[in-house]
Amino acid sequence: MYSIKRRLLSLGSFIIVIFLLITAFTLEKAFRSVAEQARNERLHANVFTILAAAELEEGKLQIPEILPEQKLMLPDSGLFAYVIDEHNKLVWSSQSSLGSETPEIIFMHPGQESYSEISTPLQMKMLQFGVAWQSYDQKEYKFTITVVEDSIGFNEQIASYRENLYGWLAALGIALVLVQIFILRWGLHPLSRVEVDIRNIEAGKTERLSGKYPKEISGITTNLNILVENERKRLAQYRDTLANLAHSLKTPLAVLRSEVEQSGLNHSMLEQVDRIDSMVEYQLSRAALSGRITYTTAIKVLPIAIKLISALDKVFVEKGIRGKLTCSADVEINAVEGDVMEILGNLLDNAYKWAESSVWLNIEQLIHDECRVKGAKIVVEDDGPGIDPAAIDRVLIRGGREDTTTPGHGIGLAVVKDLIDSYLGTLDIDNGRQGGALITIEIPPR
Repeated sequence: MYSIKRRLLSLGSFIIVIFLLITAFTLEKAFRSVAEQARNERLHANVFTILAAAELEEGKLQIPEILPEQKLMLPDSGLFAYVIDEHNKLVWSSQSSLGSETPEIIFMHPGQESYSEISTPLQMKMLQFGVAWQSYDQKEYKFTITVVEDSIGFNEQIASYRENLYGWLAALGIALVLVQIFILRWGLHPLSRVEVDIRNIEAGKTERLSGKYPKEISGITTNLNILVENERKRLAQYRDTLANLAHSLKTPLAVLRSEVEQSGLNHSMLEQVDRIDSMVEYQLSRAALSGRITYTTAIKVLPIAIKLISALDKVFVEKGIRGKLTCSADVEINAVEGDVMEILGNLLDNAYKWAESSVWLNIEQLIHDECRVKGAKIVVEDDGPGIDPAAIDRVLIRGGREDTTTPGHGIGLAVVKDLIDSYLGTLDIDNGRQGGALITIEIPPR
């Protein structure tokens, strides 16, 4: 079953990740562009540093050994400078270039400049700038000043920025996801309240959704309240109609039986009257118990069991049958008390009728952490003759009986089966270790 919260969170997180990736790419590209521009300006500044220190003497360019830029005086500093004349002759190189290979330098006319990349393991950046000096005798001398810088510092700067950028964006992404989770929890909280209220209705703690809900779901909650109320009314109407019909048939049937018995008519006619009477009894039992199981509170089972066993022990005292109960005092079940009484009463009554000396009743709690409606497992066993496996299906049909000589209408187990079905439970009939019938009922938690 999919979750709205999980779907919204997944979609929102996906959008955040895409947004942060685009942001990271854009910011890194912008920073690289700015850093590249700063690098070019730095190379340009070094050219003018050399120009400021250079002097033309007798047609020769003189550059002092000590320059304002210290990297030009340190070997392997990563910054090198060269000067060639208009004949492509190297006339000067910085002290930092000692031991390094001179790059290919192209003569540039005065005022021209060129930026280029040198493909070496260090990926050097080179600026070539053309200048012209005019001597006192008005003679012009042309030179090309070349400044080369490796990319180690530049790459370290980019890597440091990338590391900081990705770290901050990752932290921002986590913060945005947490904020999104909080917003979703806060925004969907009314739905959680609706779920809690519906579970309270199922558990019988309340009769309707009575909370204050936002207008987006108020229509749903209102319709749910109407549905619950209509369901209650419909079940009550069904119960009353069925009860009225059954009661209306009781008196004519009683009169008919009396007339048949007094007139001594065919015995088969009396059997049919008894059959109709048992069907009416069955419908009366269903009418009395229907319509009340949808929303119930939890009740204690032990007092009901003790009351029934005590009563049946007295009824069957002449047969010497004793009931033995195993049930914890805290066992509860979300059911109507009359339903529990009907289930246990029918099962125990049958067991006492067939038992030789003992009847065992064992009740255990069935509960689940995610379920608020408590269930129970009920086991009834006797030491009687047991039940024929072929007759199991028959005894669960209204009016169906394994032994017609035993008093009863044959509707007890049918009523129990209907009640168990209405609680979404199961009923299993078998023969136990004591030789008698073993009936196991499970009403699951919900």
